[in-house]
Amino acid sequence: MAAKGFALRETGKRCPDNVATATNPGCYYRDNFLGRVSTTFW
Repeated sequence: MAAKGFALRETGKRCPDNVATATNPGCYYRDNFLGRVSTTFW
């Protein structure tokens, strides 16, 4: 996913730091300014 411009979010209730997080598409966000801003409110 990093090659496509997405970063993995490994914090919060929905995306804990474990193996299953890497396979959950909801734990990825667009690695740009708007994507990083949206992770602060999600």
